[in-house]
Amino acid sequence: HGLEDNCTGWTRYTSVERYAREKGVALVIPEVQRSFYADMDQGISYFTFIHDELPEICRNFFGFSPAREKNYIMGLSMGGYAALKLALTNPYSYTTCTALSAAVRPEQVVKSPDWPLPPAAARAVFGTGIDHGKLPPQADLWQLAASADPAALPAIRMVCGEQDALLPANREFHAQLQSKGIAHTFETAPGAHTWPFWDAQLKRVLDQIFP
Repeated sequence: HGLEDNCTGWTRYTSVERYAREKGVALVIPEVQRSFYADMDQGISYFTFIHDELPEICRNFFGFSPAREKNYIMGLSMGGYAALKLALTNPYSYTTCTALSAAVRPEQVVKSPDWPLPPAAARAVFGTGIDHGKLPPQADLWQLAASADPAALPAIRMVCGEQDALLPANREFHAQLQSKGIAHTFETAPGAHTWPFWDAQLKRVLDQIFP
């Protein structure tokens, strides 16, 4: 989920449940507050929760398969950033990674009046370096992409609206992945940072992943 919603957003504002039922897939939609899916400098270790604990819980409780080809990750906005971070950090866990309108530069987002995260909250997530526009290395997608093994990564798909304020940063990250030889697709379509755009792209992407 994104910075300005929570784990209920996907089911309230899109038809993701119906799409998943049609495709025969299970949805796991965790809650992480406004943490940018980080092991917070002052707070909860949300990245450890998503990366390690939640998959284990799902396997033990529901019998989910640990096989890479059975696991996919997707997110929008802050969650799109998280999907990319997880794919670059732990590539063998997922067969595809889809980032919709990803907030690929959190250091810009937290300073934007359009996606406000108060300074104290940003410091709690990223530490005091965020006051100077610096992210911890483990939170910086550019550094993670630079050190990743292109051959190990899942199939990466980035989609962003042509009227989205995050489009320039997404184009920059697309160029970063190209420069590092990381295979991926980058697509744009008419639309802004809105649920109608994400719902339409979600349906299209799921049809591509599960034809």
